Amino acid sequence: MKNLTGVFYTPSIMSISLIVLITLFSCSKTDTLRSGESGMSQESLMSASASSKANLSSLTFTGTKLAFPEATGFAKESRGAYAKYEQTGNTADLPKVLYVDNLNNSGTGSLRTALTATYPRIVIFRVGGTIALSSTISITSPYITIAGYTAPGGGICIKGATIWVMTSEVIIRNIRVRNGVWAAPDHGTDGISISAQGTKIKNVIIDHCSVSWASDEQIGINGTKGGIENVTVQNSILAEGFLGHAFGILCNGKLGDTYHITNVSIHRNLFVSTEGRTPRFGEYVTGTVINNLVHNWGSKASEYVDGTKGDILYNKFKPGKNTSSGGLKKTIEIIWDGSTQKSAVYVAGNGSVPPLLYGYPSGSTLANSLANSAYYNSSIYGFTPISDLSSLESNLLPTVGAFPRDAADARFVSQYINGTGSIPTSAGTYPTLKSAVYPANNSGIHTAWLVKKGYAASETAASALTQSYLINPANGKNGYSILEEFMNDAALYN
Repeated sequence: MKNLTGVFYTPSIMSISLIVLITLFSCSKTDTLRSGESGMSQESLMSASASSKANLSSLTFTGTKLAFPEATGFAKESRGAYAKYEQTGNTADLPKVLYVDNLNNSGTGSLRTALTATYPRIVIFRVGGTIALSSTISITSPYITIAGYTAPGGGICIKGATIWVMTSEVIIRNIRVRNGVWAAPDHGTDGISISAQGTKIKNVIIDHCSVSWASDEQIGINGTKGGIENVTVQNSILAEGFLGHAFGILCNGKLGDTYHITNVSIHRNLFVSTEGRTPRFGEYVTGTVINNLVHNWGSKASEYVDGTKGDILYNKFKPGKNTSSGGLKKTIEIIWDGSTQKSAVYVAGNGSVPPLLYGYPSGSTLANSLANSAYYNSSIYGFTPISDLSSLESNLLPTVGAFPRDAADARFVSQYINGTGSIPTSAGTYPTLKSAVYPANNSGIHTAWLVKKGYAASETAASALTQSYLINPANGKNGYSILEEFMNDAALYN
């Protein structure tokens, strides 16, 4: 038997009681910290420059062109608005640039109009502030890049409804979705929902977003008919669902290949004050949960149930006000309800109490047999995480979530550091986001940036560059278009 730096079980272990089983699996890396023990002061963490890039190099991946330079996980090669063009090589399939020029619920220049267009598109924000929606926005046509980093001033926040992704090749970066609407649980009040509607969804990446105040999941990934393949949620804050149904991320497949969810990556996120599901992999889900920070869950933190397969590596769990005594024992819970579907995961280096096998009839023949397959004894995907959890905190906390960081996210980060906060019963106060005028631009690209990068000798010359030139990857560097270069450069957190 190994400890959590490489867990595997032998059949004889399964014959003992769960209480003894829990005791045997002590974490050799880091035990659960008491509230307030983060290993670093708030001052030392927040003094890190918010304009510096998060060090993602410790997560090692190989592949072709990334969605953007810091993309990780199974959806790292999602190309969003450019996917159709890269499939066909036809310049007619290059994306169009759509602008969000106001904070209206609908109409010309609105977010709704941009997200519901039916052709490849890059969404540029030439306005900052809070968009109050009166109903869900459903993204049903593929090939879209939502470039929240382009929003001037304090950035963009969306309130009042769900952003529902029902299609493939989607990149969502640097937006806040703070739903704020209380409804009965499971009534579609996620912050962001990813759900197939008869056709398989592929290649969706959510990066540096802040999602809170939803009365179901902050992010729901639902393998309804068609199934889902290749999703990454990274560098994001999931916080403060409403008490009674306050959850982080749910990935839930169903019986039958067309309903499965394969290759989900939950990497480098901060979960604060949710009852659980940080994340939950339901039936028929495969993926990776790497380098997340979790504070103040309720009765259980992360769950992996029948048919789950994947890696759970170097996550840190820090209890808080709402963490029950039972919840302290259920930071990583491997669940089996007696069906023939057996979870098989690799668990290593997590700062928590030991993983708990729940629902296995102790000492039964079936339990003894299951012991050989409940855990892998090495990573099945070969991902290399940040293994020092104090380094993970200092690396992740200054840069996680949407930027410029608003007062709500600053509070969530502070609560993690100080071991404070609680699960609310309603939405918090929506911060007032600073307004600003979008600089002189060509196709959304600041003309001053085009001059600085050497694409034009003057801003007048920059204004004369054609959009077809700026959006064509043939004219940029490393296979990215000049517009993509600008969007990725804007991601230096303003």
